[in-house]
Amino acid sequence: MIHKINDSIYRIELPLSDTGGEHSVNCYLLMPELLLVDAGPADSAAYKVLEDALRSINVSINQLNAVIITHHHSDHTGLLTTLPDSIPIYMNSTSIQYFCNSSAIQDKEFITKTIAESVDVPEPKRAKLMEQLFRDYRLNGLEHKTLHLMDQEGWLFDKYKIILLKGHSCNDLCIYCENYNIVISGDLLLDKVTINSLLEINPSDGTLVTNLMRRYMSSVEFIRTTNAVLLPGHGEIIYDAASLINNNRLKTEKRLKKAQRIIKQYENLSVNSLCEKLFPGLCDLEYYLALSETFNILDLLDEQKSVKIDNSKQGAPI
Repeated sequence: MIHKINDSIYRIELPLSDTGGEHSVNCYLLMPELLLVDAGPADSAAYKVLEDALRSINVSINQLNAVIITHHHSDHTGLLTTLPDSIPIYMNSTSIQYFCNSSAIQDKEFITKTIAESVDVPEPKRAKLMEQLFRDYRLNGLEHKTLHLMDQEGWLFDKYKIILLKGHSCNDLCIYCENYNIVISGDLLLDKVTINSLLEINPSDGTLVTNLMRRYMSSVEFIRTTNAVLLPGHGEIIYDAASLINNNRLKTEKRLKKAQRIIKQYENLSVNSLCEKLFPGLCDLEYYLALSETFNILDLLDEQKSVKIDNSKQGAPI
């Protein structure tokens, strides 16, 4: 499905087949430069939707001049290997590492075991953790693609400002469309998600990336200062980002207070135990998301000096 936002920007919704079609991901077409922002999931149905959407405005996939990637997660990069090799790809160098055969994230079992032991994940949950953790890393090779690094902020085609932020992933690339005061913001801020900072694996050594939540809060605050309309990676246009950010902060403060009460009540609490007490329902359905939320909360509490994180105690760090 394609939606015309203005004379220069179209939003294209691509289905996420692993959700049974219940959810979708957005990519954006910038005109007249014929730039595609994000490439959707690796799915034949998504490719056909993209192809049909472009055809409806008399554009073919082969006419695309470039693809710009906001972040490396598979629902935004899946079709890169399907698109013609002649189309150059612009992305951050850290994002590119996730597609290299030499990347440390290739050893799924080792990484899952390391993470599981560090936060005391019980054995029955480890397989689910690995499945959910690595669905964002499809490791599709880009050996035959023309890649352009975007490691510095600046202007593209003298019209689109590239802004580099962090928080949802290790590197989040946003595009500011000055003529319309619009920011294509990837997954940094979504309408129905309070915090969208996910656990990330460092592709160079396979360790967990720390302090992402603090960077996320800083990035979101920057987005607030733009007073721009946001075009997110999922869902509808966000016209009032400031109100959404304020509401999310209030919800986060409530979660922090709840976490503090639980931590005071129990001694030598492991991250997994705190996760189960904070998000009992979510733990069963989406353990990876619940664990990400728990790390986010601990990151903020640690910044506030409200808790002491004891890294010397494996499985009981709080």
